Order: sequence, then structure tokens, then C-alpha cells
Amino acid sequence: MTLAGGLRALCFPTSDTAFAEAVHRLLADERIRFPRQLEDGLRPAYPEVRVRVREITAEPGITWYVYRDADFARWDLGGRAT
Repeated sequence: MTLAGGLRALCFPTSDTAFAEAVHRLLADERIRFPRQLEDGLRPAYPEVRVRVREITAEPGITWYVYRDADFARWDLGGRAT
């Protein structure tokens, strides 16, 4: 999902559509401007949530990786636990 201002959120695991919907619902609120604000908004339902900013030089827009579980390294790109 890409929002106004070029913010793009990628949610993991990708198979959890309810989580992605919660992320996008909060991001639709223009008061969410920082990763920590999104984490705080999601934490009541997803206590292990983590948001990381993808920092690639010269990449247009801003991309946030939003992980439902703090141990994000255990998820592969297909949204499956490894």
C-alpha cells in the first residue's frame, strides 16, 4: 500500500491479511508520521510488532517494513515461518 507523501508499508507475514488491514487503517490517519507511532497504535492487538524504515539511497518515497512479530528474521518473503 502506498499512501499520500509516498509512504509505502510492507507487512509481514504477508499471509496475515487482518494485520495488514490494521496497519493500513492506522496509516490512513495522517497523524501517524513516525514508525514508533504506528507501533504504539498496533501494540494493543500485536504486542510484538516492529516497524523498520527501509533506507536505500536514491530510492523514491519511503518504505516501512511492518513486522507482526519482533523476530522478523524467521519469516521468509512468502510470509512463511522458517
